[in-house]
Amino acid sequence: MSVIEVDGLMEWVEALARMQKVIRKETSHSRGLVDHKYLDQESLLVAEGQVFDAVYEPFTAEEHDIIYQQLKRMRTTWKVHQCFMNAFQLADWPDSKIRYAEGLATNATIPMNHAWGVLNGKVIDLTWMHQSFYNKGNHNERNLKHNRMRAPSKLIARMEMLRQDPEIEYVGIYVPVEHLYKGMVRDRVYYSILQDWEGEWPLQKDGVPRDWSQAHAR
Repeated sequence: MSVIEVDGLMEWVEALARMQKVIRKETSHSRGLVDHKYLDQESLLVAEGQVFDAVYEPFTAEEHDIIYQQLKRMRTTWKVHQCFMNAFQLADWPDSKIRYAEGLATNATIPMNHAWGVLNGKVIDLTWMHQSFYNKGNHNERNLKHNRMRAPSKLIARMEMLRQDPEIEYVGIYVPVEHLYKGMVRDRVYYSILQDWEGEWPLQKDGVPRDWSQAHAR
């Protein structure tokens, strides 16, 4: 078996989409996806997704203040391994300028489904931490379920450190908060919109609605 070399997350997604096209073509009938626009999330992301934070730019003073005020009034514990909930809570505010995005992301490991906030095109990730955070012993087994670094200024500094890491990459789509309410709030379950198998993969079936890319958080 030959090894496929790729440069960056988007190339990985494109390579996987090509392989999936061959593999899933044989199983599309059994999965009930014969009438779907896309047979897998990778093909959807290649066609309708985008790369986030491709070029690092620090938060401006205004952006820093927006994030700071948002975190300060939330007064919640950001949970590790709960990216869908964390990103939703960032965007779920009447006057929030932070948008919810979801897709695939990697932190020098295998790409995985992930969700994050976005402000003026800049990623706000409250779930992942820079490797140095672990190395300094700031993170231990007791804190694996909860992120106890709750001071807004420290959270923003940690996010900036993460965004500067060239091995952290994000490819995804915007999802309006209104759509998230249909399931996440109603069912009190935070889940992947791209991997909505209970809804029979609606985005794979019809594609991303046109108004989603321009939709504000509220």
